[in-house]
Parts: sequence; C-alpha cells; structure tokens
Amino acid sequence: INWICRNIVQFQGFINDELAGQRPVVLTEMVSMTSLADFLQERQTLYGEGQWRPNRMVSLGWCIGMEKGLAFLHSRQPPLIHSDLKPANLILSEDLTNIKIADFGLGSSVDHSEARDPSVWERQRNFGTGTYRYMAPELADRACAPNEQTDVYSSAIIMWEICTGMMAFSHAIHLLADENVRKFLRPPVDRIGWVPLINVIEAAWHQEPSRRPTASMICDQLQGLIKQSQTRFQRFRSCFL
Repeated sequence: INWICRNIVQFQGFINDELAGQRPVVLTEMVSMTSLADFLQERQTLYGEGQWRPNRMVSLGWCIGMEKGLAFLHSRQPPLIHSDLKPANLILSEDLTNIKIADFGLGSSVDHSEARDPSVWERQRNFGTGTYRYMAPELADRACAPNEQTDVYSSAIIMWEICTGMMAFSHAIHLLADENVRKFLRPPVDRIGWVPLINVIEAAWHQEPSRRPTASMICDQLQGLIKQSQTRFQRFRSCFL
C-alpha cells in the first residue's frame, strides 16, 4: 500500500520480538507532540471558553487537511475506517500549517460485501465520553459498525470545534448518555457565523448517514469556500486601488 499522504502520520515499520515476550511496536514518522485537542485546550485556558478561535483561513486549512487524510483512508481498497477520529488524534505541525491523522488503534478495513463487525463499537463505548462526544449516533445501535459515514460524522463535530475554538457539548455532556437524545443533539451552529460553512458541517453530521457527503466531497466544498473568500477579498481590495 502506498501510504504517502501528508495528512496521515506515516507508517515506517514495526518491531515484533515475540521471543523476548514483548508486544509488537509500531514505528511511525517523528511528528510534533501537539495535538489539536491540546492546542484548543491551551487557548481556552489562556483566553477563556468561547473567547478565541482560529482565523477563517487557518480553520479551513485544518479542516481540509483532516478531510484529505480521511479521504485517503477511505479511498484504499478495501476502505480503511479510522473509527476513533477526535482532536486528540489529530497532530498539528510545528508551524501550525498542517494537520495529520494519527492513532489507528481502533482502525479497521471494511469489506462492503460482508457484514460489518460491530465489536469496534463496543471497544469505543468503553473509552468514555471523550470519544463518545465525536461518535455518530447510529453507532448506539449495536448492529451498526463504524464505516465511512461514521468517520465523516466525527469529522463534522471536529470541524465545529476548529471553527469555534470550543469543545462540543461541553455543557451537555450528560445528555450524550441518552441514546434517544443523542440522535438529534448537535452543537449550536450560530457560533460558526458563516452560512456556507454551516451548510457543509450540517450536511456532514446529517441524521441520515446515507445523506452525508464523502470526505473527498467535503474537501472539495471547503476548498471552494477558500476560493470564494479569496475572490471576495481581491474584489474588496481592488476598490481601494
């Protein structure tokens, strides 16, 4: 498999010394130790909750990087599902210009011709509300296993956090335990303040999984928003030249 993707932490190899009684060790490229979760938490601590957010171009850049990485995984044959996408598993470059998807501890491949194994959902449930926060509501049904659409839902919640600088459901975490409430509970989109971006995010966390766009489609939509913003800026700038 060709794993060359700048938005995925690169696999370098593994060490498997069973004779020494040691567990296999996965080797990856050396990356910054700053996760998106750490970065956003530091800003909240410094400025206060809801008082800071990245500027629009930085936000879109991070969202695009995440979706590119996700699209790469989903384009493999068979598709690779991350299953535990969250800010703690997104690594920022030292200059904050790039983002990489890491930690495939729950990752799995999907064979669309076979029944999906729901056991990953059970493992995810045991990780607590930190992971629960980003989990697609349909996974509450134990007959449903993680797939491309559940990864996309997770990415939508993360996009909301990137664009608002806040943690989703921070004041309603107790409601996530109620499966009937979780189906319809979403973060408040008014905090994003940009309708075209709101439309992208709302489509990605749509209640009906089949109506969610693919990660590749989201990436194209976000890149289109950047072009729109740049065009409007150039028009605005030309008025003063």
